[in-house]
Amino acid sequence: MLKTTRIFQIILISVSWVMTGEISIAGPTSKTPWLVVNSSLGELLNSGWIIVNQSNNRVVIAPYTNGASDEVTYTYLLHKKGKYINCSIRNPSPDDASSACRQLN
Repeated sequence: MLKTTRIFQIILISVSWVMTGEISIAGPTSKTPWLVVNSSLGELLNSGWIIVNQSNNRVVIAPYTNGASDEVTYTYLLHKKGKYINCSIRNPSPDDASSACRQLN
């Protein structure tokens, strides 16, 4: 138990160093294209793009401008013929959602 607690403490200290900027986990920065895609996630999927990765994040910080106490974001990485697009959907309702997509290369 003591060994596990010590490892957990080391992880917390490391994370705090990264969060405060005391150490950097990133290497040299490089320019990355971040081009707006004027198609919805649904349109991209219907035209042959394939989801290769998905994640969802929930952030609880109040208050938001819409009065909600949390925000949910679904992110999808799409692939087709060597190209990648990142699409995000923020706070979807049960009936509809809006997506914002950016081409990475």
